[in-house]
Amino acid sequence: MRLWVCLALGLTLGQAQAVEGANEARGLVRSVGEAIISSEIAARITSMPYREGEVFSFGDVLVEFDCAGMAANLAGARAELRAAVVGLDSARELARMRAAGQRDVELAEARRDRTLADVDAADARVKGCQVRAPFSGAVVDRNANPHEVIGPSTPLMRIVDRERLEIELIVSSSKLPLMQPGTPFLFRVDETGTIYPAKIIRLGAMVEPASQTVKVFGTFDGAFQGVLHGMSGTASLPAAEARR
Repeated sequence: MRLWVCLALGLTLGQAQAVEGANEARGLVRSVGEAIISSEIAARITSMPYREGEVFSFGDVLVEFDCAGMAANLAGARAELRAAVVGLDSARELARMRAAGQRDVELAEARRDRTLADVDAADARVKGCQVRAPFSGAVVDRNANPHEVIGPSTPLMRIVDRERLEIELIVSSSKLPLMQPGTPFLFRVDETGTIYPAKIIRLGAMVEPASQTVKVFGTFDGAFQGVLHGMSGTASLPAAEARR
């Protein structure tokens, strides 16, 4: 009966037979990319265009801050650098004409280096005024809103990659000989009831002594429309007889 149900779902005969003689294991869908976006600076938020559940692309601006003061500081630091470069050129010319000593040149070089460091520091702060997406994905939750003033390291939102998903399975360690990378299996998602072809990509690094289980990681082998981070399901893994 189970074989005919699998065939009715559009699986190939080989896939259906694999399910018929399979070992089952529970699994959880996880995103390969997940991040908590935090602030690097203390500033007022001017824009957070993406709300919970909305998708974005790599490089999109997720958070933008009011950095008028920091931009002014950067402009001032660049002006100081230009003055320091002019001063260094003058010191070198005077030294060439023996109207100044080597010590004057070294002091001018030190001032140039100090102002260059000030420019780099101010530039880094200004770059922190925009937080761009490190990958394409979606917003899971948001902990701040525009017009709020936040401090450094404040968590602003959690994002996940919706294009790269893995399946984390918990299987008995006695099944490890059957769980080699490349082994195909089928994964039925609880939330949708849909069965997807998948394959094992790697094994966990250790066996849990108390339960004698090990993590096995798989990936969808084809399209997985509608599958989201956090969904759970059941994997049908080929039994020993099915692999002969």
